[in-house]
Amino acid sequence: MTSSPPLLEGENLKKMHLYAHLKELRKRLLWSALGILTMFGVGFWQAEPVYQFLLRPLAAAMPTGNSNTMIFTAVTDGFMTQMRVAWFSALVLAFPLYAYQLYAFVVPGLYVSERRWFVAYIAAAPLLFTAGCALAYYGVLKLAFEFFLSFEMAPSPDAQTLGSQYLGSISQYLSFVTGLLLAFGLSFQLPVVLTVLGRAGIVSAATLRKYRRHTVVLTLIFAGVVTPPDALSQLSLSVPLYLLFELSILLISLKKPAVTQSETAPQPQPGH
Repeated sequence: MTSSPPLLEGENLKKMHLYAHLKELRKRLLWSALGILTMFGVGFWQAEPVYQFLLRPLAAAMPTGNSNTMIFTAVTDGFMTQMRVAWFSALVLAFPLYAYQLYAFVVPGLYVSERRWFVAYIAAAPLLFTAGCALAYYGVLKLAFEFFLSFEMAPSPDAQTLGSQYLGSISQYLSFVTGLLLAFGLSFQLPVVLTVLGRAGIVSAATLRKYRRHTVVLTLIFAGVVTPPDALSQLSLSVPLYLLFELSILLISLKKPAVTQSETAPQPQPGH
């Protein structure tokens, strides 16, 4: 009986490398999931102060005399509110952990000079995410609530006409606020994504400059989708987003650090 020919050494090495990469990826995903669950526990424990923090922009915009109470529209809304606040806290607080796990997964395959700029991008990602959330919380939400609540109507003194007053649903409010905060935070990752793509040679500064006009239109459309339907809120996202696009072009235009022969080749991860 003839035995099947053994696999070539190169094929064996490729399979070993792929297995090691998948094993390392699973490890990083597990650490990320563990971090999210840990932050979920913290968020569930501190759900009340986080909830009150998310309510502040609305409370500040409420006209004097309005009811300062949010309402439930379903018997389970109270519990689901705490769960939603906990998950939101977990996603936000664990963001630096995502960045570190991405760094730990990618950095063994980088040259020394490449590691320097990659570390800078990984460090910038949480800062940009925080900046985006802060802009939404302290700027856009305030403007949006003041605009929308200005349409409340008071009843006439002779009671001939009825007034209208906002009675906030907790579920709808949290969906709106947390979605807006996450949209702004993730949108501010644009320079990180584009600059990494530029370093990898996938996009170039010249290509991005060519599509400046398209970018203006796309940022306005994107801002119109994720922000409230008023011009100030939309400009509050589209203008910073376009400035970040220009910053990306500038960063990609900078001269790449040369890889010298003195630098070591990409180091395999443990088990490669």
